[in-house]
Amino acid sequence: MEHRPFTFADLEWLVARHADLYGREAGFGPAFAGDVRAVAEGFLARADPAEAAWIALQDGKPQGSLFLVRDGDDARLKLVLLEPARRGQGHGRALLALAMRTARANGYPRMRVSTYDLHAAACRLYAAAGFAETARLPARAYGRSLVERRFSRPL
Repeated sequence: MEHRPFTFADLEWLVARHADLYGREAGFGPAFAGDVRAVAEGFLARADPAEAAWIALQDGKPQGSLFLVRDGDDARLKLVLLEPARRGQGHGRALLALAMRTARANGYPRMRVSTYDLHAAACRLYAAAGFAETARLPARAYGRSLVERRFSRPL
C-alpha cells in the first residue's frame, strides 16, 4: 500500500468514509462527521510544517488515513482509519510507523492518541507499538456512552 499527503481534494472522501464506517461499526451519530471535517480543515488551515497527514492508497484508491497534529509540545494521532478489507494485513502498523518516524524527525518528544474501548483492534495496535495506556475515562460522544482510552509513548 502506498501513502501520500492528505490534500483538500481528499476532504469529502475523508469525511464521508469516517461517517459511514464509524456510523456502521461504532454507532456514531451525525455529529461525528462535523468533528472529522473540523479536524481536517484545521489541519489544512494551519499548514504547520511539523504536522502531517496521509492517505493510504491501494491501486490509486483511498483505503485509509492518519493525521499527526501538534498537541502542545507533543504529537497527537487523529482521524486514524483503515478500510475493513485492508485490516489485519500490517497496513495500520505501517501508517503508525510512518507517523512515528515523522514525529521523531519533527522533534516531538512524545506521541499521544485517544480512542474508545470499542476500537479493540486499535488499542492492541497502539499497545504493540509501545504505547502505554494513561487513562480510561467514561465519555458520552456521538450519541453513545463509551469509555475513552488514552495512550502515550516517548519518541
